[in-house]
Parts: sequence; C-alpha cells; structure tokens
Amino acid sequence: MRKRIIWCANLLLFVLVIVACHNTGKVTTTNETTTIVTTTITTTTTIDETLITEGKTLTLRDLAPEYKVTKSSLKTYVYKNQPEVTYVNVVDFIDALEGILVDLQIEKTNTLKLTYIADVPIEYQEALGVPTYTYEMIIDADNDTIYFNDFDMIKSINIEPSTEYLTRLELKRVELNDVDSSITIDLKNYNMDIVRFKDEFYLPLYLTNLFLTGENIHVYEMGNELYVLDYTMDVNELTKRFKQEESLTIDDIKHHTENYLALYFDYFYGLKTFKNVTSYKEVLQEYKLSEATSFQELHQKIEKFIYDLNDLHTSIITAGYMDKDFKENQALNDKMTRFQKDYNDNICKNRRNEMVYEKYNNYQAVVLQINQFSLETRELMEIAKDIIKDYQHIVFDISCNPGGNLVGVLEVLTYLTNKEIPFTYSNPITGSTVTEYHQLTDQYLRNKAFYIYTSGVTYSAANLFVSIVQDLDLAYVIGKPSLGGASAVNYTVLPDGMILCTSGLMTLTNKEGVIIEDGIQVDRELKLPINWYSFFSELETQFRNSSIVEHKLNETEVGKKQIEFTITRTREDLLNPIYTLKVINNRTHQTITSVQFTNKDNFSYTLPKIVTDDTLLLELSVKYTFNKVSFVEVIYLEEVD
Repeated sequence: MRKRIIWCANLLLFVLVIVACHNTGKVTTTNETTTIVTTTITTTTTIDETLITEGKTLTLRDLAPEYKVTKSSLKTYVYKNQPEVTYVNVVDFIDALEGILVDLQIEKTNTLKLTYIADVPIEYQEALGVPTYTYEMIIDADNDTIYFNDFDMIKSINIEPSTEYLTRLELKRVELNDVDSSITIDLKNYNMDIVRFKDEFYLPLYLTNLFLTGENIHVYEMGNELYVLDYTMDVNELTKRFKQEESLTIDDIKHHTENYLALYFDYFYGLKTFKNVTSYKEVLQEYKLSEATSFQELHQKIEKFIYDLNDLHTSIITAGYMDKDFKENQALNDKMTRFQKDYNDNICKNRRNEMVYEKYNNYQAVVLQINQFSLETRELMEIAKDIIKDYQHIVFDISCNPGGNLVGVLEVLTYLTNKEIPFTYSNPITGSTVTEYHQLTDQYLRNKAFYIYTSGVTYSAANLFVSIVQDLDLAYVIGKPSLGGASAVNYTVLPDGMILCTSGLMTLTNKEGVIIEDGIQVDRELKLPINWYSFFSELETQFRNSSIVEHKLNETEVGKKQIEFTITRTREDLLNPIYTLKVINNRTHQTITSVQFTNKDNFSYTLPKIVTDDTLLLELSVKYTFNKVSFVEVIYLEEVD
C-alpha cells in the first residue's frame, strides 16, 4: 500500500513535528484523457469587454521534488472589480499542472463542471458497494458558489508522488459511515467573485491554489514567477528567493487576506467543530485585520489569532516575501507552555537519535526510546526487536516524541498485538468517518509486559499511538498525560504571501468517536523524569510473595501420588491468576510435563509415573495481572521422587 507523508515544522522550538496526510483510500485515480465539452448559452446581455483583461504571464518554477512541472508558463488576468488580485482562467490553471493533477473531464455550460471516475481499492469496495467512484466539482459564476459531490475530491486529485513508501501492514477491512459528503461553498459570504467571461471561467489565483492543487501541491506567486511547491520541499528554497514587490500595498491585500482566512478556517480547519465555532468570519473580526497599516502589523494580528487557537499544529511557516524579516513572538500559549516544561524536565534536548534502548537486567526490563515516528521506524524496530525480545518488561518511551508519520505508529503497534489495529479518522466538516483495520502478525512480542511512557511532549502521531494502546488495552500507560494533536496537517498560502501550516480535515478519533485533540490520560501519573531503577524495583516488590502455598500429598494408587494445593493470595488487587505446574528434570532443566489451572485457588494434580535416574523438580508458578501488567512468580519448588 502506498502511503503519503506530510510534515509541519514547529519553528519556535526547532522540533520536527511530523503528521501523516493520508488519502482516505476511498479511490485511486484512473488515467483518462482530459476532455473539454462546451455548450454555448445564448444570451442577450451586453458584454463588458473590460471586465476581464489580460495581465502578466507567470513563469513556472519547479520546487516540487516529488513532481515534475512540464509546462513553462501561465497567463494571468485582471478582473475589473478587483484589479489588485491575480485572476486565472480555471482551465488554463488545470492545464499548467499537467502531470501533477489527475486527468479531469471538463464540461462548460453556464457552469464549469470538473469530474473524474476513480477506481475503488478492493478493500473499500465492500464498504462502498461500487468498483468505481465519480467525483464532481461545479463552479457556478452566476451564484458565486462551488459545489462538491464529495468534499474529499480536493485531496484526491493529485497523481501519486514519485517516491513510494512500502509497508508490510495489511489493510484487512474498512468501515464507513453513511453520510452525505457533498458541500456547497458560497463565496459571496467572503466577498469573493467567480467570473464567467466569454464562456471562460476565472478565479483568483489564491482560490485555484486552494481548490485545484490537491493536498500535495501548492503554488506561490512572486513577481513574474509562479513557484510550484510540494510537501517535501525545504521552505528555505523558497524564502531565499524572496523579493519585496513594491506595487503591492497593505490596503490592496489586507481585506482579501482576512476573507481568505475566514473561508479557509470555516471549511478546511479540522478543529472548527471541536472548538464550537460557527464561523471564523465573526472570530476574525475581533482581531481587526482590516485596521492594519503595514504587512508587519497584519502579520502580528494573524499571529495573535493563531496563538489563541492553542493548537500546535497551526503555525506560521513564513510571513512571505512582503515581510521576509518577520520574527515570531516568543509568547507561549497553554499547550506550548506545557510542551516546553516537559521538554525541559525530561531533558529531551539530549535525545538526538530516533531509537535508543536501556537495559535493566536485574529486573528483566528494557526501555526503548522512540523519539519520533519516521520512514525509518520500521527498519529500526526490526533491529530493536532482536534486543528487547529477551526481556519480560518492555517500556516504549515516547515522552520526547512530538509526532511522526502514521504508518510508523501502526507498524510499532504490531509488536504489541497480533490482532487487527483500528485506525479511525473523520472529516468534521462533512461528518464522514472511516475506520481502517490493519494487521501484521509475525512481529508480535508474545507474553510480555508492555508499558508506555508519555509526557506533555507526546503529541500528534505519538498521541495517536497512546490512544490506540488505550483503546485496545495493550499496555500500562505511565508518566504525564499526552499533549494531544488530532489532525493531519495542511498548508495554505494566503493572498499576501504568508504560508500557514494548520490542522487539516483528517481528524483522528478514539474508539468512542471522540476527537483526541486534548490528549490521553495515563494509568499512573509519575514525576518526570522517571528513575527506572526505582520504578522496576517497586514493580518487582508489588509481585513478590504474592501467594501463600499449602499442599498435601496423598497416595491414590500404587506408584501414583496426588498433590492438593490451596493458595492464599496476599493481595486482592492481583487479578486473574493462572497457575502453571511443571515437572522438570533437575539435571537437564527440561520440562517433562506442564498443566495450567485458571482462576482456581484450590486444585489437585496427580504426578505421572516417570522412569528416570535423575531427580525431578515440581515447580508451581502464578501469573497475575496488575494495572494491565502481567507478572509471573514461582511460588512453590520442591524435589520429588
């Protein structure tokens, strides 16, 4: 299965916070030839020849490592009512991204309809009930609306990137809820115009960038050039080209920027419903962006808006070419304050490697630090398995893990269970929910006691890891509650050139359908950093001398002996006892026979007749569960004739 990876850097702390941007898996694209069907609508309206006039031609610059830009230029246009904004012909824009977008069927009438038929993956066909799926987008200039029959179309129109990440995970089945995923966006609410002029359709470039580039690509206008960016590019490749444009003024663009922010956060921000916001148009009015008298002041107001979201996934990547010397305010919101405190308390700055293990041989324990989930996680875990498999107690320390790609999360989980792993996400704008069940059986570490160590640095994909562990009851979670982070990230380019990273519409939930933005509670809260010697010593003490054993030997038949056992537990919180009685060769230490007694404190056993010159040992052990952790103690050991 191919996986798409996207990341967002937290520039303030220079900590890479990676989140997977995952295609819903609903469809894969077919390779059809683009067709344009035009139906002329005869009207008696007099055409204003100055409504749309030709503007400059932009030279395309390829800064997208995963894609190849084949076209060299794109014509722009000037819209009479908004001459300060670059407009483009929608069909020309689609053509300029040939080889990046799927082949769309284009039909022109009094509206512009874009469609394509996609193949449904086999794993999704049973849930959807169809082998193909048709996406449809209708651009209506008369009503200034854009309609999608399925809002997921926006993130589904890129072809596959050139780099593939292959995983051994198997997608076993899929569950979908039955909701209407269609949506109509009324641009009039945001003072935006769609223009139909001489049977052609025109949109502001910043809107075609929002609606028609897919989730992997963005374009960035600067001067006479249009840069094509993808999710893998180094932003410095763009910022080093920044050159201020004297012709653009704050009065020209601040209203468009405010309107665009309102539109974007109303329809593309994954935490809008979580934060109980009706419309960000009203929210943004509180920040008075329209009163800004300079780009610096405008960006300070936008920064305050982002700060108040208290969402570490949403941040300013760059203020853009009109404010290239912009410096972020170092003020911390609630989440960042907690992040920074636990980051310092846990001495996370010293963790430079993705995985590090520490052995505690006296306690049959090992601590495996996983400091991020990356494309290398799978290979590193395969190496680590050879080390940690020999220990009874295995701690997965993700207390300094601020995120990672989601595939790495699922791959690590296969070491904790051989059962299906549910991965649930939703689009809170449409209400659609998908649950994918992934499985890999040959990695599972059997009969181990697992612990997860978390803190206020545990965020994003690492937060998802803890959530699934809790849902499946796979481990004992210790430390401090995780920080949260429930969305895959998206990028967007504002009309003034600022680039934001935001929580997108792939929003992660737990098994109850609750968005996991506020983090996961621990089973036991511990002060940071943990002293592992003390922790394991205390753990061992909890299980030591767990049982008082009384036994009685009876002769039943000639040559046979029966032993009756009566067990008294010393602690009531040690649950679900499983007693294992073994007959062991004392010289070779080989187990000759073994029998289990489950949830019984009184049982008897008849010794088999064994012909041997060696002495035999009778060993009785008990396996208890305490705080989701299983522990085995030998409670009786005696030589027998």
